Amino acid sequence: MTPHARGSGGRYRIGKTPAQGQGSTETCPVADEQMPGVVLSLVLETVDTIVEREFCRPPDQAFLALAGSPAVGSFVVADPWRSWPVDVVKRRPLRSTSQLTVAGRTVTRVRPRRLARTHPTDLPGVARTFRHYSELVGRLAGYTRDRRATLVTYDPFVAAHAEAAWVDRCIYVGQDDFAAAPRKRAWWPAYREAYRRIADRCDAVFSVSDELSERIAAGRAITLPNGIDAERWAPGKLPARRAERPYAVYAGSVEGRIDTDLFHQVLKVVPEVLVAGPCVDPEVGSALERIPGVVLLGTLRQDELVSVVTGASVGLIPHRDTPMTRAMSPLKLYEYLAAGLPVVATDLPPVAEGGDRVWRCKDSSEWADAVSGALKAGRLDDAGRRAVIDHISWSARLEPLVAAATR
Repeated sequence: MTPHARGSGGRYRIGKTPAQGQGSTETCPVADEQMPGVVLSLVLETVDTIVEREFCRPPDQAFLALAGSPAVGSFVVADPWRSWPVDVVKRRPLRSTSQLTVAGRTVTRVRPRRLARTHPTDLPGVARTFRHYSELVGRLAGYTRDRRATLVTYDPFVAAHAEAAWVDRCIYVGQDDFAAAPRKRAWWPAYREAYRRIADRCDAVFSVSDELSERIAAGRAITLPNGIDAERWAPGKLPARRAERPYAVYAGSVEGRIDTDLFHQVLKVVPEVLVAGPCVDPEVGSALERIPGVVLLGTLRQDELVSVVTGASVGLIPHRDTPMTRAMSPLKLYEYLAAGLPVVATDLPPVAEGGDRVWRCKDSSEWADAVSGALKAGRLDDAGRRAVIDHISWSARLEPLVAAATR
């Protein structure tokens, strides 16, 4: 963990507590034990990953919102399962528990470890593994049957199988449909069973889209779409990228959900498309590199991303229509809107929230005309951007989750 790593526009700082020898400039208040304790359990990322990517994803912002809430008493953030042998080989810190300062408060971080590198795929094995995870998290954090806490988790297996005595209430937040993710195919039956259990046993269920809410807990789940950091995307905060000619932008991972053929349609109207994001699928990356006019920028820092997106003329969401993309809440949609861009997107349910600033295309033949129409509509002025940002900021989006965790 890098001490005092910057995040969320510099408003939050993370570091070791003074008790561990790191001279923090922040106060570290003792948690009010009269307030409810909260444990946030992560699913894919560790705290180190969150700091590296500058708090730009949904679990990162939930971490900050809960840490910053005066209604939260003791606060623990739990990494997902990691392997002892892998951590030893990679020379990662081996302490299972550490104290951090986050937004002026003390947070306990726990690192559950096991020998295995991956989860079992059979249902009894998954249930056993994640019962053990919840018991281990509680033991590392100091929670017991007599000192309980609310568990907030982004991991469907944790939400479905956490049965430790310290868990007072369990809240699940769905950010993706893991039961439709191609890389999770071996666990699809286990995820479907987890959804069934979540609908029955969780005290509150949230998800990022209406489609995902219906799949996980129809009639119970509350939809909380993704949002943006209001300070980071504020007009005038960072200068827009200077460009000699107009360009379109795609801000996101380069992977199988991208329909590369749609880039040809876009390039009939604009001379250049900038792709800002990591290349997860080399085959898709190679296909894009072969298209004249497409420029892959790779992973950008958040200030660089804001500059590139704000300087564009139109934002793109050229996704394939799949069960996975229909259940998403594309973070890039809200980044484009915060930057004042018109958006051209595949006609999927989650993009409807963009309203009349989104040109939705049912097939590839509509893309060129949609890009032309979006360019004519132009970008919002600063007042329009501020109005959008107020509506889609993370602070507004996450209020129901924080309220549920601290009820």
